[in-house]
Amino acid sequence: MRNLAYFRAAWDGERFVYTPTEFNKTVNGNFIDICVLEWCKLFGEHKESHHWKNIVKNKAVFKSGLLNCLETDCKGLDGYWNKVRVYRDRFIAHLDSDPMMQIPKMDWAYKSTLYYFEEIIEEYQTGPMYQGVPTDLGLYYRDRSKEAQAFYKNGT
Repeated sequence: MRNLAYFRAAWDGERFVYTPTEFNKTVNGNFIDICVLEWCKLFGEHKESHHWKNIVKNKAVFKSGLLNCLETDCKGLDGYWNKVRVYRDRFIAHLDSDPMMQIPKMDWAYKSTLYYFEEIIEEYQTGPMYQGVPTDLGLYYRDRSKEAQAFYKNGT
């Protein structure tokens, strides 16, 4: 969520709104790449230790709630996953010969991550590895967005 907030803070719809220096372009590109990699850990590869199927107790209830949250069905979710995977595989993990990079829309990544977080936070927030983890991921996202906007605006 942090990387998505930092990435989006530099954009106004389809336009990069801050000085397109090499630093700003590189850092912003790194934010979206890490965001995609992190989302894939939670929703992509079933073998990942943090994939939702390896974390939640009631998989059927979770998946039903996830599909409801995204207002889609299994086919729609699979299609979205494939778009994210293509970007990850062809432009982050490997540089294939595709003529144009297609950064996936991250709206579903945002919604699905919020849903995942809300479903597991109460159960897992007491463990030592979760100390310092925000209790409200939506608020955390908004705060990180403001932080990044201030950086881009002031250059610090």
